[in-house]
Amino acid sequence: MLQSETETFLRKLHERPQQPIGRWLRAPAHVHYEAFRMSDPPTQRPASRSEFQSLLKKLKVPTETTDLRENFGYGVKEAKNGDRLILVWQAHTEYYNYQLWHVPSQGGGEPTFGSLVFPDYSFLEDPLGSVVCRLD
Repeated sequence: MLQSETETFLRKLHERPQQPIGRWLRAPAHVHYEAFRMSDPPTQRPASRSEFQSLLKKLKVPTETTDLRENFGYGVKEAKNGDRLILVWQAHTEYYNYQLWHVPSQGGGEPTFGSLVFPDYSFLEDPLGSVVCRLD
């Protein structure tokens, strides 16, 4: 490998695009995790990225609080009442997953189990893969 290729490889290897998410997190939070199996990963991996982009657009997540890479992305939206919605997407070898965080405002109520109650939130109606794991 050439020196510049090595440097590029090392930089990519140590890249941590998820670090900025920490500044938006606080407890308590209501977290949903969903993983979907891809039947054709080479085709569906890029399609899952497009699916995530559609979700960000549908929920009107500002581009200033969005980061999208080849296999990882996130978006953060803050409601007028101070609640935050944090969406994280990751594409793996055979599956992709979403972490969806509803962080109530400091004066807001306690999170509960069940559906996320972030204002005007709705998840994808027809996700790309088949559900293999769902946690609340």
